[in-house]
Amino acid sequence: MALPVACPDCGAAYNLKSQYAGRLLECPACHGVFRAPERQVPAVFDRDIFLLREKHFAIDTKYHVRDEDGNPLLYVERPALVVERFLTVAVLMAVALYLFFALYRTYHINWFLLALVVAYFVGPRRTIFFYPDENKTAAILTVTQDYFVQFPTTRYTLRDLAGNILAVYKKNRFTDFLRKRWWVYGPDGALLAVAHEDSIILSLFRRITGFIYDFAVFRTNFVIHAADRERVLGEFNRKMTIFDRYTLDLCEDAAGELDRRAALALGVLLDTGEGR
Repeated sequence: MALPVACPDCGAAYNLKSQYAGRLLECPACHGVFRAPERQVPAVFDRDIFLLREKHFAIDTKYHVRDEDGNPLLYVERPALVVERFLTVAVLMAVALYLFFALYRTYHINWFLLALVVAYFVGPRRTIFFYPDENKTAAILTVTQDYFVQFPTTRYTLRDLAGNILAVYKKNRFTDFLRKRWWVYGPDGALLAVAHEDSIILSLFRRITGFIYDFAVFRTNFVIHAADRERVLGEFNRKMTIFDRYTLDLCEDAAGELDRRAALALGVLLDTGEGR
């Protein structure tokens, strides 16, 4: 993630890569030497492996996040907004019925089916909350859905407790047919990482086999690449279990190029954002 710094001598501002945190730097404007500030990241994110387990038999989408030894780290929740979504669909159905009786005989359009399609992509904007534990005293991270209409582009924004933007996530539904991809951008709009399905061949099998693949050998896994699309930063893999259990492995990103907060939020989106 970009680390904003300012030269104490001339005031020039820069966005540095996170690996330069705490190092002595030379200002390219005045050539003064100063030390970059340390990254202010909670210790819970100071690791390379996160284990995610979705809580079943719950209306809201919930995850328990643990370290590789099974110790609890975070609790994640995405409210289902059942009432809000029901009202959205009800309004669309009412409009569809009105248009059906008013215009169907003239234009021969099935407004009812059209409303169902629109309702799938339109609804209340959802937010994913990251809490220290299930008490949910205060969310340390939030991921908000930016658009009411999630077609053709889906976009989410990650913010910290102070409301600062840490990352922006995008996907295009048109390009997902062959291979699902998520694009991760920094606060300045620079591309940070790209997550895509592990294999183009397996992705085609997944489209053919439907939901069955997720419980078999075709379960969806993602590879996370750096912005240059060459270096691998990590993987997000589903375990071979009936229940939803995932491993976010960032061991290949030894330099910490991708902020672990942005990476963990990406992992949650690779599951709940894909409707899995």
